[in-house]
Order: sequence, then structure tokens, then C-alpha cells
Amino acid sequence: MSAGRKSEGLMEQGQPQAVSGRVFSIVIVDDARPSTLLLKAALGESPNLSITLFTDPLAALGWIETHRPDLIITDYVMPEMDGIALARRIRALPHGSAVPIIMATARNEAAVRTLALSAGINEFLGKPVDGTELRARVQNMLHLREQHVQLQEANNRLQSLNKMLALEIEQRKILEDELRRLATLDMLTGALTRRRFLELFDQELGRRARTATPLSVLMIDLDHFKSINDRFGHATGDLALSHFSAVCKSCLRSSDFLGRMGGEEFAALLPETDIEEAHVVAERLRRSIAAAKITLDDDVSITVTISIGVAECYGYQQAEAILAAADRALYEAKNSGRNRVVRAAPPGSF
Repeated sequence: MSAGRKSEGLMEQGQPQAVSGRVFSIVIVDDARPSTLLLKAALGESPNLSITLFTDPLAALGWIETHRPDLIITDYVMPEMDGIALARRIRALPHGSAVPIIMATARNEAAVRTLALSAGINEFLGKPVDGTELRARVQNMLHLREQHVQLQEANNRLQSLNKMLALEIEQRKILEDELRRLATLDMLTGALTRRRFLELFDQELGRRARTATPLSVLMIDLDHFKSINDRFGHATGDLALSHFSAVCKSCLRSSDFLGRMGGEEFAALLPETDIEEAHVVAERLRRSIAAAKITLDDDVSITVTISIGVAECYGYQQAEAILAAADRALYEAKNSGRNRVVRAAPPGSF
């Protein structure tokens, strides 16, 4: 393989400058050692070119797989593997689809060129190789290669930014969900806020209208709560409210809803529960609260009791009417001595 006229230096012929100190890696494959040397000489000496020579296509293929060069120049006719077969093997590598391949051949038949193009050959060099043409084609291929590398790097940066953005969006969504959740909870007791409780009450009323399942509510008030605050302080009062909420949650089902309606007054919504079953739940809750001790400093402990009014939804009652019925029953429980459960009468029975 002849390299043609002596190289005048690729830099003088418009070789692309290295970007950020980038050195372009070129592989030359030809089974004739003198031909590889002539091609290297034709490319000239340059600080931004690293040229590796191979006479064995299989050895070249292994090196290409691990080193990922920027350009490959291969002969066509070689005994163990011709240039077209080598190109196919390169294109099958994980990172071999983008590297430019120039094939040197004395054969100019359309069939050979068509076969070479289908194998992934990008450019052709006639033989004997002309140095000027070689440098021009190499310059063009390296320019395209550099554009591809820069585009790939930009794409990688974009993908990285997209992943970071997606992560930030997901974290923000988690935070927003948590903020929404916290906005529906009473910060002291963990019970639902009044607003959220009423929203869920309306939802359960809609479900009851569709399924004809029972729905009951408990109105609950801590007995003599003001005296706890007056005697032990507001911190102990807060402890009593938190203690009450924790015991309630242990007595209620996961499908039930506990809400703080204001001060020491709470409400529990019991889906799919009639007034008989709700009364049983209320009694169990009342006994559990009365039996549980609240330990203060210096091993002092106190107990609290609760009064409960129970009401069931009848017909197409709205939440306000059901809560009012439970509240009247609660008022009766407190007037009857506290620490007891009173059941509201059905509408129209009093």
C-alpha cells in the first residue's frame, strides 16, 4: 500500500484542533506492515494525534473494543479478516456504532462499495493512497467525530440534569404530600383537623348513599379538662390530650377516623357501623381511657375520663345534623355525671 506524496503535516492541512487538550486516537489496520507505516507517515506528526498500528485485524478488534478510538483506517483485502468483515465486527461492539471507518481499496466496483457501506464503512480511499486526500478525509471524519463526541457529552449532561430534575420533582412531590398530610392533622394529637374530618365525613355519607351501609359518629369530651390545666399546667393538659388520642387510635379500626373538633372535644367517625356496634366501641374506648394512667414527673400519675355521645346517620341526614345529635347525647352524658356513654335517639323520636 503506497502512502503517496510525503505529508506536509496534518496541522498545516487544517487538522481539527484538540478540544480542551483532547487527543484523537486513530487505528490503522493493514496486514502489510510497510503500508501501515506509510499511512502513519502520510498523516504526519502532531501532538493531538495518537496513531496505533495493527497488522492483525483480530488484535485490532480487541484493542478497539477496550480503547474506543476516534477513527479507524483499514485495508480491504487481508487474509484472516477483510476490511468489510472487520467493519461489521466493530459496528457490533457496544460503542462501535459511532466510530468513523475509512477503507482503503483498489477495487472500485459498485458491488464492493455497496457491501462496504452496508457494513458501516463511512469513507473510501483509492489505492495507491494519496496523502492529501487521506488528510482531507481524516480531517473530515475527525471533525464529525468531535461533533458526535460533543453532542454525546451534551446529551449525557442533559440526561444527568433530567435525572436530577426528576429526583428533585419526586422529592418535592414527597415533601408536598407530607405537607398536605400534616396540614390535615392536629399537630399536638395527630388526630385529623376539624376541616379534614368534615371532608371525610361528607365522603363517607356519599359512600353510604351508594351502598346503604350504616354510619355512626362519636362525640367525645375529656371530663374536667380545665381542672387538669389549672392544677398541673398546660403542658400536662397537652400530655393528656396526646395520651387520649393514642388510646383512641389503639381502640379504633384503621378504617375509622378520629378528629379534633376543638379544645378537648373530639369526634370519631365509624363507617359500616350501626348505633349498637358504635355503642360497644364507645364503651370500650371509655373503659380504656379510664384505666390508662398518665405518668408525670416525680412518678406522679393521673387518670382522665371521657363522656361520649353516639349517633347514627338516618335517611339522608347531613353531617351537621348527625354531629348535632351526637353533641346533644354528649351533653346529656356530661349532665348525667360524666364518664359515660349516651346514645342519641333517632330523628323524630323526641
